[in-house]
Amino acid sequence: MLNILTKRFSLIIFFSILFLFIFKIYLNSFLLAENGDSYDFFRVAYEFKQGNFLVESKRMPLFPIILSVVPEDSFVIWGRLLNNLFYFLSIFFVYLLIREIFKLEFKISLLYSTMFALFYPILDNSFFIMADTLFLLLTLVFLYCAVKNKNIYLITLISVFAFYTRFEGILLFASFAIFLILHKRYKDLLKSVTVFIISLIPFFVQNYLIYGNLIKLGYLSDTSGFILNIKNILKALGTLVFLTGGFWLLPILISRFSECLKLSFKSLFVLIFVLFSSLLISWGFYIRLYSVPLLISFFALIYLLENYQKPSKYFYLYTLLSLGLFLFNVQYLDHIDLGETKVSKLAAIFISLLIAVIFLYFKRIKNSKLILIFLIILLNLTLFSTKFFQTREKYFTLVLASEYSNENFKNQVGYADESGVSKWYFKDFSQDKNFLQSNLEFEGWAKAERLEYLIITDELGFQDSKIKLHLPTIKNMEKVKEFKSSFSGGRTVIYKIR
Repeated sequence: MLNILTKRFSLIIFFSILFLFIFKIYLNSFLLAENGDSYDFFRVAYEFKQGNFLVESKRMPLFPIILSVVPEDSFVIWGRLLNNLFYFLSIFFVYLLIREIFKLEFKISLLYSTMFALFYPILDNSFFIMADTLFLLLTLVFLYCAVKNKNIYLITLISVFAFYTRFEGILLFASFAIFLILHKRYKDLLKSVTVFIISLIPFFVQNYLIYGNLIKLGYLSDTSGFILNIKNILKALGTLVFLTGGFWLLPILISRFSECLKLSFKSLFVLIFVLFSSLLISWGFYIRLYSVPLLISFFALIYLLENYQKPSKYFYLYTLLSLGLFLFNVQYLDHIDLGETKVSKLAAIFISLLIAVIFLYFKRIKNSKLILIFLIILLNLTLFSTKFFQTREKYFTLVLASEYSNENFKNQVGYADESGVSKWYFKDFSQDKNFLQSNLEFEGWAKAERLEYLIITDELGFQDSKIKLHLPTIKNMEKVKEFKSSFSGGRTVIYKIR
């Protein structure tokens, strides 16, 4: 009898997950276009399909290789299926880690796993065809294997796969190497370093063949938002505070700092958090990049809830400082990546304060843990939904204009587009037909490329200064078609060049 009940329960779990997976794919269809970076992944995957592995790109190769196994027309649906598969597998490994680290019962482990699944950056990343969700999954598998003390070669190889997914994967290996040194496991260190260096040989060779040097830093040399200055460092600190969907977690962690996961720099979790946070503070402020620090903070939060002790007397001060940094970011630094709408900003403040208050009086409030988890989920869903429905049309006018031009004008179209959308649709990977990449004046460039039509856009609410300079000439041309969206007043226009 017990065996039959167990089988029925397993079937219920299986079909529930299957239903959620299908529902998540359905939700993905609300996106009218992919993220701008997604089209660059498509480009690299397309080149790989042609047998060209010497592609000049900041993208690491593993995710494009996985994309490339299907025809290019299927990249979108295949990419969405992959991303959602990685997302659900990540939740599964979070569950395994919770059971392994905290020895909690099934129901509470499932509840925590659900909370993690609905964290704003984690959920948001799962909707876009980029390497972030795969990278998170590999990080979780890496941590699980390390916690279970699996074979040293296996752990190292997972960090290698993470590196070939996103450059920051090298930090997983670095954290593990430091961990081995601190625990005086020098033989294991030698094995790990040897495997890692040998596995990096294809990366070094590819860089030498493409760029003429052994190491190209990819994202670290990218100038689109990752410029090291005080403003961006403050934005990155604001993101780190906000990375769980609210500024509430930082004062909670600080107030019981010595107890978070029995804090020690010999802990692999702590090493990963410190290395990733240090890199991101000096490198990038986009919240989607912070999924690994979020992951570590999440386990610290579980520890605090399961081993509650009253926060320190400085709790109010930490809360006010965190709130101040958050408001400074969204109001004075205009850090729109922390919530684009007034509704989401107000929700973050109000619900986060509720969470902090409940945590402060945890023992006095009935069902505190369930209320906290519910509020954290509510906060993250509020933030995600306000952003998702505002940005779901992002790049859509460019997609429509590119598809229309491909159908009607074939190779006679030029464009002025920084997003990578037009480059993908026209397969113009050298960007000869992108006016923004030309050194010529507009008339000379159009004549040299034998163009009869031009696509210009202010899809993101602004136009490049080079286009603005030539707008008087462009506006005198015949307008063929115009596409509009509700995202930032997005507008893309096709002109006939006279």
